[in-house]
Amino acid sequence: MGRSFQRALMLAVLLASQLTADIFRWDNQQLIPGTEGLTVEPGAVLSGLDLQYAVLENVTNVDFTSSNLAHARLDGSFSGTKLNDATIDNIEIGIAVSGLPLSLDQLYSTRSYQLHQLSGIKLDQSDFVRIDFSSGDFRQQDLSNAKMNYTVLDSADFNQADLAGIKLVDVWGTGADFSSSNLAGAALDSAIFDNANFTRANLAGAGLTEARLTNANFTDAIINDVDFGGSSLTEQQLQSTASFQSGNLRGTSFFYAFSVAGWNLSGQDLSYAAFDYMTSTNLESSQLVGADLTGAIVDNANLRGANLGNANLEFLNGLATAQLVDAKYNQWTRLPEGFDAASAGMILEPSPTGDFNADLLVDSADIDFLGGIVSGRLPAQYRRSWLPDSLYDFDNDAKQSMSDYYALVNDVLHTSVGDADLNGMFDSGDLVRVFTAGEYEDEKAGNSGWADGDWNADGDFDSGDLVVAFQHGTYEQGEPAMVHAVPEPSTFITLAISLLFCAKFRKRFQLACVMR
Repeated sequence: MGRSFQRALMLAVLLASQLTADIFRWDNQQLIPGTEGLTVEPGAVLSGLDLQYAVLENVTNVDFTSSNLAHARLDGSFSGTKLNDATIDNIEIGIAVSGLPLSLDQLYSTRSYQLHQLSGIKLDQSDFVRIDFSSGDFRQQDLSNAKMNYTVLDSADFNQADLAGIKLVDVWGTGADFSSSNLAGAALDSAIFDNANFTRANLAGAGLTEARLTNANFTDAIINDVDFGGSSLTEQQLQSTASFQSGNLRGTSFFYAFSVAGWNLSGQDLSYAAFDYMTSTNLESSQLVGADLTGAIVDNANLRGANLGNANLEFLNGLATAQLVDAKYNQWTRLPEGFDAASAGMILEPSPTGDFNADLLVDSADIDFLGGIVSGRLPAQYRRSWLPDSLYDFDNDAKQSMSDYYALVNDVLHTSVGDADLNGMFDSGDLVRVFTAGEYEDEKAGNSGWADGDWNADGDFDSGDLVVAFQHGTYEQGEPAMVHAVPEPSTFITLAISLLFCAKFRKRFQLACVMR
């Protein structure tokens, strides 16, 4: 429901009840208890109130000291507005078309800022009305899922801040410090980040399309799944990242008016990446599994020994001059119509059922990939439109679900849930392995895979995975049959409890757990 419609509905409620005051919630149009007879007008004292989800217009000189404004919607000039000790997480502040916008001092005075709890705040602005937070101190703040598009952030400090999912589209951020911050999934498109510091920042899944990055520092940054299309990223900046240094540029997009012409990307894992201009680019021995090269310009590009399984090479320009000797492709690779791969020196290596990364093996990496697909955890680019849905359908029901995940384990790999090392049996060795990995109920979300104890495809190893393993009833029984009687659980439970105890207390007491 649009904001304008909600306001119209609010007005109708007020007129119908012949009220001249009171404060209502925008989400359900209900009167907020304790606000009977109160009016939001310049100079009003609305301190110490629970104003969650309130509609608060014309807030000039209003006193909100110690009030709870979480999820509230505020409009008007912030001249003289008092927010001392106020709670403002998820607040939405409209464009101040006249008067003063929210200031840094007002933000600093809030309880939410002092507690580093600014998640979800939304500051509506435009290219003509910008809030100026230049040199702002946002160190270690939680600004996850906040919206601060168009904000002036020149020289602002976001060191170690949680900025996951934040929207900073079209901001001015010259000299801003994002070092060691979490920018996973952030929208940073069309922003100016000249001389900005992204050292050790986590930019996984962020959008930087058309961003200006002149002299920005990306040393040791994580850039998997980042969209750099149309940005000014340089080869030197790319090579300074932790992702490049580790050879892992999976999912990175260099599409849309972006040139990697002449760059050296040899040996990099560029699976599910996207490209546009690739003239003379060195991609020798690189992983381009599932890569989108549709319509790219590849004159004189070096693709010798590259893995092009599942990739799309349709409508390529300059393919005749590209070096393709020993480049590998599989039955799912899309080649240009009439192109003779064999004459170009390419090698056909058909992938077996369940091999999603075209390495001719079906292993835990493939289990994790399918888990990411059916759970929706993998970004959209990993579900390529040219690949058939049947590729992920292992139970033949024409849809993708956890049933396919377990069918891959049971029917293709011929093993069972809990078999972390994929040796064909879920036994004590698997439990020792996953608990030794140290990821049981850790604080890092989404860091676990099949080999680490994630057996329900949620990306983490926790009690839910042990429950799933126990429910499948295959502990020390080998490959599951179509129907199982649940085994005597005492051995499984005893071992699991022992390992759980070790996992919980190992860090505290610096002990090593040894199973005998």
